[in-house]
Amino acid sequence: MAISNKLRMCLLTAGMIVLAGCDSDSGSSTTPTTVSRTKGVVQPVVTQTFPADMLIAKEAGFTRYSELLIDNAGTQLKLRIIATDDAAKNEKIIRASNIMQHLLQDVDGASYGSDKASILRTMAERQATLILTKDQDENNILTIKLYAIAAIKHDLLAGVITKAGVSKAVRVDNLSHFLTDFSTLSDGEVIENDNEQDKIIDELTMLNSKDGLSRWLVNSQSLQYRELSVEGDCHYMSNFEQVTTAIKDPDTNEFIKESKYCTNLGAHSDRDAAFEEILHLVQAQGIASNPDTHAYQEAVRSRAESIHKSLATNKPWNPTAQDWIDWADDDTNPKIGSTYSHEYLAAVLEAFMGMNGHKTKGLDGYTSTEREQISAKDNIGDNFVREMFAGDLQYTARIQTAGVVKYYTKAALTGTPTFKMQKSSDAADKYTFKSQYLKNAVLVGTDAIDLIGNDKDNILEGNIANNTIRACAGNDTYVVTKTTEAEFKSCTVVPGDDNGEVYTQITCPNTGTDKLYGFNKIKLSDGSKAVDATGHIN
Repeated sequence: MAISNKLRMCLLTAGMIVLAGCDSDSGSSTTPTTVSRTKGVVQPVVTQTFPADMLIAKEAGFTRYSELLIDNAGTQLKLRIIATDDAAKNEKIIRASNIMQHLLQDVDGASYGSDKASILRTMAERQATLILTKDQDENNILTIKLYAIAAIKHDLLAGVITKAGVSKAVRVDNLSHFLTDFSTLSDGEVIENDNEQDKIIDELTMLNSKDGLSRWLVNSQSLQYRELSVEGDCHYMSNFEQVTTAIKDPDTNEFIKESKYCTNLGAHSDRDAAFEEILHLVQAQGIASNPDTHAYQEAVRSRAESIHKSLATNKPWNPTAQDWIDWADDDTNPKIGSTYSHEYLAAVLEAFMGMNGHKTKGLDGYTSTEREQISAKDNIGDNFVREMFAGDLQYTARIQTAGVVKYYTKAALTGTPTFKMQKSSDAADKYTFKSQYLKNAVLVGTDAIDLIGNDKDNILEGNIANNTIRACAGNDTYVVTKTTEAEFKSCTVVPGDDNGEVYTQITCPNTGTDKLYGFNKIKLSDGSKAVDATGHIN
């Protein structure tokens, strides 16, 4: 994990504070989540209990832990997430875990992704870890703490300080003393390549080559909450920039994004980078570093390089010259592949998943924002994604009903607050460029909304409120929340016809009253029942 110049810049001004612990969440659990390598649907678990080999993360200020235990031919492979409080009842942590699960699911018939066992094994052996923090400042602070604690525990910090050649004494006996002395090395003035804090940071990052350093720290990837939305939340619905305006920060005189009505996530909160950053982890720690997928990685690298060197005016991907300089500076570990190969594949995947459908261009000047465009403009990149990853999201999306209601209210949209899982022709529904690839969904929260499925075989579930849920084409299932067949006998089921459109109205203690259109069956905790053409349940 390379530390960028941005980290050095932020560390000069950020207060080196110890983060306070947060309140316990009622949903916390220590039960691990096992992901079958078949198409199983799981619910990631978030806990505040850290494993013994990751206690330095807790000491540094991380307060959340989650893991995917992947069943690989009877052997459990562990992939992990450490995080701070996401201020969203762990929903952002869960979505990050879900996306990781999606990227690691086998894809029937895919050239490289039909059996990802070796990718999973490589990531587990390398202890691949996703690190979630609030923003760049928090990431910077906690990163320096992690490295400092690791150096202290391995008796390496004294050597780091000596090699850095700083002018003042820096205590190395414990983290608190180190941070106190480290903070005194900066006079507040930033002089490129001539700052004693920079020198210590440089030496700390050199510890990546030490055998004794925790492998999960070396083989980690950061993702920040400011660039991570959850299906249905205000930022997901509005695609970030539709609800922000540029204002000038009175302290720095720089322009920042201020939220009009969504929660202000801070500076540079203008896009969802979850697919990009989590793919970086999978590609670096499971694909590029894996002999079995070397050909795939090399093909991606070669394609990115050939686009860069091309003199064509209609190139599908157009990073700036500075981007290439910065990426070259980051290439310190050949085992994880060249940075530009990661950035190119991420640009294609983002477009493939509809993340930039509301824009005219994608990541780093990628000219396609929808799948049809990718196929026409960059068919090689299109094949890279299809040969490795599923086209439909392989998890149950947790639709945040409060966010849907808030978006409708604040954006002055008419009608019942609705979440659509199909591409909409309505200009106000630009979020559907990405929601069209959802397959399964559950409503989270207590607000009532309408939920509309798509042409896939959807599995949809309501919440405690009274919702209208519409299935479309496909073989669709409605889940009766936490209800057994015996308990279902006490539910009220009323079939009906709404101007020629058949529906089934179900009222259960755990569901409220949901009006269902177009479903083929309902699923109970211990069985399922068919829904006939008249809306009756058999």
